[in-house]
Parts: sequence; C-alpha cells; structure tokens
Amino acid sequence: MQTVSFKTRARTVDHLGREQIADVPTAISELWKNSYDAYARNVSLTIFDETPLVVSITDDGHGMNYEELVDRWLVVGTESKLFEDTRSEIDMDGLMTRSRQGQKGIGRLSSAHLGPIMLLISKRRDQDSAAALIDWRLFENPYLILSDIEIPVVSLVSPQEIGQRLPEMITALLRNVRGDGTGSDRDRRITSAWSNYDHVVAATSPDLLTVPPSRLILEGCSEFRVLDHHFALWPVWSDDRDHGTAMVVSRATDEFSVFLPVNKDVQVAEDDRRRFVATLGGFVDPLFDPTRPDLEAVRPDFDYRVDVHANGKRTPRRLKTSTHSTPSMMPSAPS
Repeated sequence: MQTVSFKTRARTVDHLGREQIADVPTAISELWKNSYDAYARNVSLTIFDETPLVVSITDDGHGMNYEELVDRWLVVGTESKLFEDTRSEIDMDGLMTRSRQGQKGIGRLSSAHLGPIMLLISKRRDQDSAAALIDWRLFENPYLILSDIEIPVVSLVSPQEIGQRLPEMITALLRNVRGDGTGSDRDRRITSAWSNYDHVVAATSPDLLTVPPSRLILEGCSEFRVLDHHFALWPVWSDDRDHGTAMVVSRATDEFSVFLPVNKDVQVAEDDRRRFVATLGGFVDPLFDPTRPDLEAVRPDFDYRVDVHANGKRTPRRLKTSTHSTPSMMPSAPS
C-alpha cells in the first residue's frame, strides 16, 4: 500500500473563478462585494476606449499590505469566511458593522472574467502599497501544475512607483511560459507543458492561423502598459485617501465594448447595456429610492459609478451612479 496526495493542475483556478461566474456584470458584482466587505465607501468601474481595451476597478476600502496580498489574496480557500469578522475600528473607517456579502470565497478569481492581464495594487493606511501582476491565461493550460506558477509581487513606497517596477514584474511573469533557463525540474515542466498545450490547440483548431496560446501570453504581457489616467478615479492615486485597492485589466473582454461610442446607436448593444447596468445596480441598492420613502429602505453608505473614458477626454462620461439620478447610458458625442 502507498499513500498519495492530490495533485492540483493550474486549471483548478480557472474552474473556481471564471467558469463559476455567469458573466462580466456578475463578476464585477462579486468584486464590489469584496470592496463592500473591505468597508469601502466608493467603488468605480471605468472602461477605456483604447487598443487594447482597458478597464479599471477601484475602491477606497481598507486595502491590503504585502503580507496580506501574498498570504490571503493569492491563497485559494482561506479561512476568513469561516470565523467571525474581526476587522478593527480603523479598518471600518467610521462605518457601521457590515454583514459580509462575499459568500463564494472566490470573488477575487472572478476578475479573470474581465480580461486576461491584470495588475492589482492595494494599500493599507500608513503602510506601503503592494502590487501583483497576473495573466489568467496561465491557468487555462491543463498541463501546468498549479504550484509551478509564480506570480510576481512587489512592495511599493507609493503606488506611482509601479511604472518603474512593472518591467521586472512582466519579465518574472513570462518565466511561467519561457521557463527561467536554469534547467531545473520546474523549468522542464513549464516548457513541456506549453509545448504540449500549443500542440493540442493547433491540432484541434479548425483555423490554420490559430496563434499558439504561449505566444498570445508572451506578446500580450510584453505590450502591457499602465498610464496615469487608468488610476484617475482611485483616491489613493490622487492622495485623497490613504487606503484602497485598484485593478487594471488589459485586453478586456468584448462584453465591455457595448459601452463604446462606436456602438451607441446599435439596438442590440443598447439592450446589453441596460442588462449590464441593471445587474450592477441590483447588488448595491435593490430597494432604496429617495423618491419612494414609502419603501422604508435604508441606503447603504456605499456608492458606485460606471464611466467610459473615450476620445482622449480626461473627464470620463458617466454611465451609471448609485445616487438614482438618471445619467445617460452612453457617453455623449465629443464636442
């Protein structure tokens, strides 16, 4: 007799995250639930009409330091949902105790639904920032062992330092595809896994021009950039707040394209836009309406906004807020 342990393939993360979430609005709702649980007052989603398409999600919750990012955010199946919430008064930032909304325990993995390449930056009050760079396509390779994937994480004196640190993070991330050239067991497993995966995709694809998955990652990550305007609505970036979290996602999914000005007169896109926004609004304030005091609903101290940054304009066009005003569903034409 022998005893053996479970072996976990990288696709486990893909199964738990992207494949368990119905669509992009649901994924964003899961992320906003995490922001709510982090005692954020404000969250934002901004869609940048750029090539490649970029989206950002920001909040002013209590944030994470380097250790929490490594030991909690990057750990699947943490114990936080099992025990009583012990957040400090400092974390609660003057807010009343909130009932936990993020019940799945996989909300963070739902960010894979937004797009493949994600930069995460988080900051706790009076502490340095921490950042991680992830390409979720790594977890689609069924030949990779989960423990062989190494995510680059850095500590930042200030969030603005990310521009200097990003090149080394990209280099480290791409070692999950290229290997590190040391000839180690891990190095051989990685190069073999991508050789096998590329071969299977090429053999099973009806399109003879299919780009190998490894090449898509290498090219996409090598071209990844973040700019100041991607963080424009994050109060930590502007020094208005000392804590919070921001995600910037590159090569965002086509579901966001319904909000772009080029699609503003397409009826199908209009229907998709309304369903998208309705899903987001339902999480935050399904009952509260200041024009209906008879409902006796209580408005949570939690505001959200959805914007499109288009035509090079610095000021985004507002699509949706939680104030029950009636903003336009599309950005107005450029002046």
